Amino acid sequence: HILVIPSVWYESAPLVLSVEGVMDEAARGEMALMRRHVWTQVPAFKSLESSSSHDRCEAQNAFDRSQSTRWLCAGGDERPSLTLELKQPVPVGEIRLLPALSPDRLARADHFDVPTKVLLVLNGVRKHTLELGREHVLPGTRFELPAPVPLHHLALHVLERERGKGDPGKVGFREIELLRP
Repeated sequence: HILVIPSVWYESAPLVLSVEGVMDEAARGEMALMRRHVWTQVPAFKSLESSSSHDRCEAQNAFDRSQSTRWLCAGGDERPSLTLELKQPVPVGEIRLLPALSPDRLARADHFDVPTKVLLVLNGVRKHTLELGREHVLPGTRFELPAPVPLHHLALHVLERERGKGDPGKVGFREIELLRP
């Protein structure tokens, strides 16, 4: 026997549900960050290059809004870097760097090399050196710009790193977030 259920379609205004009232404070904070994320306004970039990449851990993984993927440089890359060019300038007030973790996610934060000093170059002229440490691996590093910048070009250079224990020589980021002011 076949049961046939007739379907009925109604045209109406979109239904909007707010879930913020049932979220804890940490989830509300993450949702607020997502609203500030540049990729909600600019879905693609003009170009993205890296000094090298390991296996399938390519440069675009650092900007894909997924913390389960990552960009990793090749093991012999002594000067790892990423260069991003956007199709059009977007206002950026903060940059959040989330270093790469081990394949089994948060269990082994020392698997890959840990970036300890990074140079950010915004639009080819504004240079900012960030001192990082092992304490930044899980939560990431938030760099608030002194004033919002209409960003069209970003270069990131890993200047120094601490050797990893599981897969030394490879360093990178699971996500680089560009946040609006």
